[in-house]
Amino acid sequence: RIGYVSALFVAAVHLADAFWFDAGQNAAVALMRLSDTGFVLRELTHALTLGISILVVAVPEGLPMMITVVLAANMKKMMKHGVLVRRLVGIETAGSVDMLFTDKTGTLTTGSLTVESVLTVKSEAPLSTPAVPVSESRSVLSRRSGKRTGRKSDKASPALIRTPEGPVFLSSPSMGSAPGVTALHLRESASVCSSTGNQTEKALSSFAGFRESKAAVLTPKTGRIPFDSARKFAAGEGANAVLIRGAPELLLPFCVRWKDENGTSHPMDAALRSALERLIREYAASSARLILHAEAERGTIVKLKEGTVMITGDNADTAEAVARSCGILPRGGVRLSDPDRIPAGNEPVVLEGAVLRALPDEKVSELLPRIAVISRVTPTDKSRLVRLAQQKGHIVGMTGDGINDAPALKAADVGFAMGSGADVAREAGDIVITDDNFVSVTRAVLYGRTIFSSIRKFITYQLTMNLAAVGVSVLGTMLGIENPVTVIQMLWVNMIMDTLGSLAFAGEPALEDVMRLPPVKRNEPILTHSMAAQTVLTGGFALALSMVFLLSPGLRLLFPGNRLHRLTQFFALFVFMGIVIAFTTRTPRMNLFAHLTENRAFCLIMPAVAVMQLLIVWFGGEVFRCVPLPPAELGRCALLALLVVPLDTIRKCVLRILGERKRTAPADTQTG
Repeated sequence: RIGYVSALFVAAVHLADAFWFDAGQNAAVALMRLSDTGFVLRELTHALTLGISILVVAVPEGLPMMITVVLAANMKKMMKHGVLVRRLVGIETAGSVDMLFTDKTGTLTTGSLTVESVLTVKSEAPLSTPAVPVSESRSVLSRRSGKRTGRKSDKASPALIRTPEGPVFLSSPSMGSAPGVTALHLRESASVCSSTGNQTEKALSSFAGFRESKAAVLTPKTGRIPFDSARKFAAGEGANAVLIRGAPELLLPFCVRWKDENGTSHPMDAALRSALERLIREYAASSARLILHAEAERGTIVKLKEGTVMITGDNADTAEAVARSCGILPRGGVRLSDPDRIPAGNEPVVLEGAVLRALPDEKVSELLPRIAVISRVTPTDKSRLVRLAQQKGHIVGMTGDGINDAPALKAADVGFAMGSGADVAREAGDIVITDDNFVSVTRAVLYGRTIFSSIRKFITYQLTMNLAAVGVSVLGTMLGIENPVTVIQMLWVNMIMDTLGSLAFAGEPALEDVMRLPPVKRNEPILTHSMAAQTVLTGGFALALSMVFLLSPGLRLLFPGNRLHRLTQFFALFVFMGIVIAFTTRTPRMNLFAHLTENRAFCLIMPAVAVMQLLIVWFGGEVFRCVPLPPAELGRCALLALLVVPLDTIRKCVLRILGERKRTAPADTQTG
C-alpha cells in the first residue's frame, strides 16, 4: 500500500511540476502545454516510469527469495547439529515457540537401557551380564533409570521369567532366601543390542545374552494386549497364567499375593504393600522408572482404569526428579493433587494426568503458565494441552517419538520428532532430531529465532532505504530539483537494498543473544514499534542529509561543480549511506563489526557494492547520468555518509538505557 501511494504521489508531483510549476503557474502556458500532444505523451510516459520505479523500490520483491535462501542455508547448518528439517517453514515457527511440551524418554534422557542390579524389598545386588539364563522364576518389579552410568559385580546370573512382551530376568539363588519382592534395576546407556521390541525388551535380551529368535519363542503370541500409553500396562497369556506388566502405582492395588524366589506364594499383607510403595517412591525420586510384573489366573486379566503418563510415562516422583535434574523444575514448586484446590501464587506446578483430566479447560488454561511437570499423561491429554495452549495464543512445540505422539506432533505449531522414534512420528513432525538430543531442539529454536531476526533486519533496512529514496524523489521534485535520482539509478539502489541486501542479511549467524529475547507472539506484527522508530529515525536522517546536500549553499564549497557533477556526487553519497545503514541495521551492538566475519555473504556483498558504485561513477556515463569524480571527492562523500553511525550509536544507547530501566523497575510497574 505504501508503494502504490508513493508511486501515485510521485507521478502526480511530476505532472504538476511539468504542467503548472514549470510553467510559472501561468494558466495560458499550462493550457498551451496541455494542447501539445507530444509534450503530454512525453511527460505522461516519464511520470509513469517514475511511478513504476518507485513501486519497484518500495515493494520488497526480494523478501520471498530472502526467506527461501535463509531457510535453506540454515537447514544445511542444522543438519550438522543433528536437526533434519522436513518442512522449511518449521524452522521459522520454531523460533516463535513460547510453550514446548517435551517427552522425557529419548529426549531428556537417552532412552537406551541396560540391566544394572536386582532389587528386593530388603537389598540390592549388583549383577554382571550373564551368558545364558539359569532357571525359571517369577517376580514383581523392574526398574528403568534416566542415568548413563552402570555397575558390575560377580554375583550369580539371574533367573528367567516370561512377560507379556518378552523375557524378563530376575533374582538368582545366590541372593538368599530372605522374603521380599524381587525387582530389576535398569539404567539407560548409550547403546543396546539390536533385538526387536521396545527399549526394555532390548535391554533385557542383551542382559541375558538372548538372540532375537530365542526371545521371540518366550513372547506370548495369543491373547496378547500390547503395551499402550493410554492403558499403561501390557498383558498376554502364558503357559499357566496371564502375564501382566505396567505402572506400579496402577497395578499394585490389584495385587493380592506375591511369590518368592522358590515360587512359593504368600499373601500381600499391609506391611509388605507399604514396603513396596516406599520402594517405588524412593527409586522414582532418584529419576528411575519402575515397572511391575504380575500374574493372574487365566481369564482374569485385570481391567484397569485409563492409565496416565509427563509428557513422560513415569509417575510424579520420577518425573519431578528428572525435571529438577534437567533444570525444567526449579526449586520450590507445588504438586497439585486435588483439582478442587488449585494453589494460589505463581509457583511452578507438578501435575498428574488424573488431575489434569479432572480439570475443566478453563482451569487448565489458567494453569498453563505455571505448569512445569505433567506425569502420566495420555496421548489424548497431549493433544488437549496443545489445543488449549494454542487457544491461549501460544505457539506450541511438541517433542515425541512414539506412534501415540503423532496426533500431538501434527497438531502442534511445530513438531519435533526423535530420529530413533516411530516412522509415523517422524512423518508427523516438522523437524526430526536425528541425534535424539534435547540440545538439538534448543538449536532448532535458536536457528528459528535467528531467521526471524534476519527477516526483520532486512525489512527494517528495506523500509529505511525506501523512506529515503521515495522522500528524495518527492521532496526533490517539489523543491525544484528535476530528477534528483534517475530511473536507472533508482533501479540500482533497489538492487542494492533488495536483491543483494536480502542475500547479505540471509547469512546472519545464529547467536545466543536471540535466546534472551522473548519469543514472537502469534498475533505480533512483523513490523514492531522499535523497527518503525528505527526506520523513521535513520531513514529520516538519510533524507534530511540528502536534501541538505542538494540544497545547502555551504556544502557547495566542499563539493564544487556543475549540476551534473553535483548530482553524481549525490548519487555516490546516497549509495554510500545505503552501505553504512546496512552495517548499522545488521547488529544491535555498538560495535558494527561484531560477528561480521561469521556472515561471509555480508562481507562479500557490501564491499562488492562499493566497488560497483565506484565503477558506475567512473564508467557509467550517460546511462547512469554520471561523470567521473576524483578520489578525494568520493572520499568526502563516504565521510559524509558515515554521519549515520553517530546517530545510530545514540539510538542504541537510548534503547539500552530504557531497557536497563525496564529490567530494574518494580514488577508491578513493568508492562509489555
